[in-house]
Amino acid sequence: MSEHPAADSALPQAESACEREGRRRFLRWLVHGLNTLVGVVLGFPAICYLLNGRHRRYQPRDFHRVARLSDILQNGKVSRNTGKRVYEVAVRDVRRDAWTVYPNEVLGRVWLVFDPKLPLQPDNPGSALKAFTSICPHLGCSISYHPGRDQFLCPCHTGTFDLQGRRVSGPPPRPMDWLEVRLVPDPTSPEHALDYFIEVKYQTFWPEKAQRIPKT
Repeated sequence: MSEHPAADSALPQAESACEREGRRRFLRWLVHGLNTLVGVVLGFPAICYLLNGRHRRYQPRDFHRVARLSDILQNGKVSRNTGKRVYEVAVRDVRRDAWTVYPNEVLGRVWLVFDPKLPLQPDNPGSALKAFTSICPHLGCSISYHPGRDQFLCPCHTGTFDLQGRRVSGPPPRPMDWLEVRLVPDPTSPEHALDYFIEVKYQTFWPEKAQRIPKT
């Protein structure tokens, strides 16, 4: 028989308290571990999206719809010498920078020159409809149309061009940079007055070069 019955009876209680504390500690670690695991699982797709977003780039379209043919006829400036219509339009597209999207970004501006006296061939509109970038091939300034002189003018260095885009005077080393253009029938227009969407292949070119060298 034990000489210390009180001590013997307290020993199981002490062991039981230690076991309970150990179980509590284990449960705390288990809860923390599960929380961490859940956070990793839920956050992994977001982390992948952010990391991959740095490498994603929006692929620009080849052709951009800029106007209708009727827009030029109704709103274009009329050449006093030739009767051609001269009309400036903005080229817009979606631009994506990493994970930021710019839905209606202006890429540049284009001059459209339409000769209503020439027969329009939708499959080959280049004879009647021409498109030029508004960027001067000299130093990249903006080209405007001067109705009084019936010429395109770069006011920075007084470079001038005719409505065919040919250099007339000034320091530009080459003609205005032309752009590919195509016509797409407007399905909403009536058959007796068929209208067309005008689409251009927008590009930029290196300035100060004698030849037309695309940047993109």
